[in-house]
Amino acid sequence: MARSKAIYDKSVIIDKAFEIVQGQGVESLTARNVAKALGVSPMTLYNYVKNIREIEKEIIIKGFNILYRNVFEDLVANKEKMKKSGIETICLLMAENMIDFAEKYEGIYLMMNYLAPAEIRKDPEVQPFYNFFKKLTYRIKMDGEEKKRLKESFYLFELIIKGLIDDRISSGGKIERDELFAHIEAAIEKLFGKENLND
Repeated sequence: MARSKAIYDKSVIIDKAFEIVQGQGVESLTARNVAKALGVSPMTLYNYVKNIREIEKEIIIKGFNILYRNVFEDLVANKEKMKKSGIETICLLMAENMIDFAEKYEGIYLMMNYLAPAEIRKDPEVQPFYNFFKKLTYRIKMDGEEKKRLKESFYLFELIIKGLIDDRISSGGKIERDELFAHIEAAIEKLFGKENLND
């Protein structure tokens, strides 16, 4: 069978691979499937990428770029609210964006958080995307014990969000958003309420 399509740059491959993971799951991400979807031979892909790991890495980077762009836009849009309750607002916006992302890009979310091989997670281009809340701690001006407590609270909060998202995914979306946000708001109050940070 003659193949007539041309690939103009690597982004075409990454975009198609992203669609495959999103639509069919990570297990469907193979050079053969990406090439077939693009109408080229599998060997053509290797003119643009080294291997399937590079494609996986680029999908994860694209996923984080989408997520963090949305978070940044929300933070900018909520500047006034952040002046009044910065940590709580950041946590709520991050949780909302993580939930929205997981709903829209479930396959990519799973790949980013659970299915990416350790070698990709440790890659110097990918590693900075992980641990958003931990990195946020470094930007907040606090001392010793207070900062340590905040770091622990951020870590627990991230685990809570991921756990709630996992429950929603595994239930097939049967857990309502209102219920999710009731849990998230309770977690924010318990972990970041003024009395908890200033004990």
